[in-house]
Amino acid sequence: MTDAEPPLVLVHTIWLPLPWTSLPLSLNDRGGWQGRHGPIRTTLNEARAAIRAHDLPRVVGAEVVLHLWPTDRRRRDADNMGATLKVCQDALVAEDVLPDDSWVHVPFSGHRIHAPTKTPPHGARFVLEVRPCD
Repeated sequence: MTDAEPPLVLVHTIWLPLPWTSLPLSLNDRGGWQGRHGPIRTTLNEARAAIRAHDLPRVVGAEVVLHLWPTDRRRRDADNMGATLKVCQDALVAEDVLPDDSWVHVPFSGHRIHAPTKTPPHGARFVLEVRPCD
């Protein structure tokens, strides 16, 4: 894409598979910023690679939801996915899919845990949903 191309209005929902089989970042993570910097950087780079691999269009705005399909029925708190969701939104901005991740361009974001599934070969499945704004 060239700089002269304007952003598009998203008309279809995009389902972007992410490479993780466990939650890379959690709001329950402890330690100072120095201890979290490495995992945040790694997660950001992995999310950016997934976005590049799917060649997402540049859009004006979207609603962003992080989905998890676990493989077991352990109790999980969906709110802990917020740290990973934030990094995914930062990756969408860094890859020039969204101009910004403020409320102007992302009026809604969230996270959802679905009923467990057994996905081949093993492990949980994370998907980032980028859908048109209402």
